[in-house]
Amino acid sequence: MKLNSLVALSSAVAITLGLAACGGGGSSTNTAASSSNKLIAGTITGFGSIHVNGEHVLTDNSTTYSVDGQSDDGSGLNVGAEVKICTRVRSDGSVMAADVISNDELEGIVTSAPTGTPCPTSGSLEVLGTTVNYNAELVLDGNSAGVNSMCDLVAGTSLVEVHGRPGTNGIDATRIEVKAVVADTEIKGTVDTIDTNNSTIALNNLTIDYATATVDGLTLDNSAVGKLIEAKLDPATFVESAPGSGNWTATAFKLELEDESFQECGQSDGNEAEIEGVITRGPGDNNGTPGDTSDDLANDQFEMNGSDIVQLDAELAGDSSMTALLIVGKEVKVEGAYDTNQVLVASDLEAEQSGNLEYAGIATSVVEKSTGTALTSSNYSVNKIYLVTLDGGTSSEKTFVVNPLGTTMDDSTDVYGDAFNMVDLLAGSPNVEFQYYVSGADNIATKLELK
Repeated sequence: MKLNSLVALSSAVAITLGLAACGGGGSSTNTAASSSNKLIAGTITGFGSIHVNGEHVLTDNSTTYSVDGQSDDGSGLNVGAEVKICTRVRSDGSVMAADVISNDELEGIVTSAPTGTPCPTSGSLEVLGTTVNYNAELVLDGNSAGVNSMCDLVAGTSLVEVHGRPGTNGIDATRIEVKAVVADTEIKGTVDTIDTNNSTIALNNLTIDYATATVDGLTLDNSAVGKLIEAKLDPATFVESAPGSGNWTATAFKLELEDESFQECGQSDGNEAEIEGVITRGPGDNNGTPGDTSDDLANDQFEMNGSDIVQLDAELAGDSSMTALLIVGKEVKVEGAYDTNQVLVASDLEAEQSGNLEYAGIATSVVEKSTGTALTSSNYSVNKIYLVTLDGGTSSEKTFVVNPLGTTMDDSTDVYGDAFNMVDLLAGSPNVEFQYYVSGADNIATKLELK
């Protein structure tokens, strides 16, 4: 069973595309003139070139890739991975990637694994003593290690790489990949406390000895509290403080302050950004760095993903339906532009909706939503919205709205692999399972899995 091709993440409540995107897959050689810079940060939901946040981001031979700090040719990217893409919005409205940056949140040993029969589709585990939350939209890549569900992971034995976002209780995972070995044992998190006398910091349930660590961008005093950092650990030193305590210790060989999104792409005043993620601090929150008011939030500001400060523009700030969305732990997507203080001023704010409903059946019809035209191999486009009807063996069929740019396409049969798309539903009478949510009268697909 191939698991590395997929499971969609949250899909925006609005399914309309933010920008016109060029059709076709692979790379592009279109040389339309550039018009503006734009940062896009979110989760990969598909390829050809890269699908993120419902956008089709083109790539070409000039696009550079960085995966976990190492230069890459793009093959190291996977569905479910979190990315920051530095792009140019061209004069024809298409979006071309200049740099694609992908980093995991955790890499190391599983310290607590879920159990159950059947295995729960949502729950939590612990990696390096850190809580990792997951749901039915998780991308689980077992890497032929016999891991077909979260309950196949073994505490104290399984090694994993976790992609996701900081949540209200640990990491909200978007992708978990099982590894035979890990290149680095590493953890990201917000510094809870620092003990300068003993050269230790606390992240979640882990106390880290930094006495011999190299330090990048971080001052090791009380100003470190509240900062989002990455720690690279010596795995031989990772031990539980006392059996069954759930508290762990380790020695770090490197500590690094995590960049905010605008720093990844060298963004400047007026540059645009589109960021998808979790609200980690709400309006008016002054619980950032102790004694430092520079990261206190105004009543029209909030923090996303543990690092990015967002401010509502005047129109959004005056709209009670928008301010009602600013709840810690809520998944949102924002679009706007950076100001001179490197704060993202949001001109658009959308809540995200998880696809936690499931329905399986045989595909009986695939048509364009706007015209009713039947899908063929010659008229398929990732920029069209489709209606897919399934016969689930009940008295009535169920129809789903599918946006190829916002729906993860998963071939569990391994017949099509990463090339699987809507056209493959036309072959025979395929068994299909949807994950979806209901919006008005529509069933909005977040994941389409070929069984």
